[in-house]
Amino acid sequence: MLGIIIASVVLYFVLYRLVEDKRTVNVKSVLMLVAIPAVAIMLFRFLLNTFDTDPTINLVISLLALVISIIYVFFTSKAKFNLSNLPASGIAVTYFLSIWASEFLHSVIVALLFT
Repeated sequence: MLGIIIASVVLYFVLYRLVEDKRTVNVKSVLMLVAIPAVAIMLFRFLLNTFDTDPTINLVISLLALVISIIYVFFTSKAKFNLSNLPASGIAVTYFLSIWASEFLHSVIVALLFT
């Protein structure tokens, strides 16, 4: 959940700067842009933790889910906000970096709470 909030806030401000028609960028559209792939990644992780599989396979499947979510954000932002390839790829990279930062922040919080 922390990843959804951080990525939504970051992408809202980035999209607001990039999009010419500011009326298309609202909190709901950005939250839906972020929530769908983020929830899919959370479900993949939950399913992988439920089944006892090899950690290497878990890593590969998790990275594949992340790549698919980045591609989804690229194409959805390109279609929804009428962006060209360069700004849409910037949105996808920003999504990746914000998800990565939220994972890092989550691991720091868990380490501080449970050690």
